[in-house]
Amino acid sequence: MSINNVTFYDKYMVEVEQMSMTQAAFEFFKLVRIQKTQASNIFQPPSGELVGNIKSMDSEERVVGLFWSTAVSKSRAFIERDAVPYPLTPTELIPESCLLQFNYSTTERPEAWQD
Repeated sequence: MSINNVTFYDKYMVEVEQMSMTQAAFEFFKLVRIQKTQASNIFQPPSGELVGNIKSMDSEERVVGLFWSTAVSKSRAFIERDAVPYPLTPTELIPESCLLQFNYSTTERPEAWQD
């Protein structure tokens, strides 16, 4: 999205969310991704066997899965208009409601918005 007078009228709220995981969970999902994305490549080197931490309780059938939990860290920042390192170019007026012009637009402020 371009930054101009319409998309950056006053300020932007940026919210970042980071989830943590163990090395074992990372390796499990890495192997799943490799097997999924390179399944059609005949020159793919053999990837490791998926080993999770879920076991079948009533049969010897092999089960693949991973139970894991994560910690979530959130950070929020507000970027003021005068922090943009170049002049914002004027744009033409929008002839209709912003609610119709922009996807996901709303008249409700985000819960964490600060004036």
